[in-house]
Amino acid sequence: MIDFVSDNAGMIGLLFFFSFFVAASVWTFRPGAKGQYKKHAHIPLEEN
Repeated sequence: MIDFVSDNAGMIGLLFFFSFFVAASVWTFRPGAKGQYKKHAHIPLEEN
């Protein structure tokens, strides 16, 4: 098992980070997120 991982570490890392990138992109651009992002965009402009 460890031989397989060490021999294919580059491909495993590539697939892991590509999967993470796709998941982060899907989470960011999901259909219901636009309203939440608009609300959060005004946080720095609010006065306490």
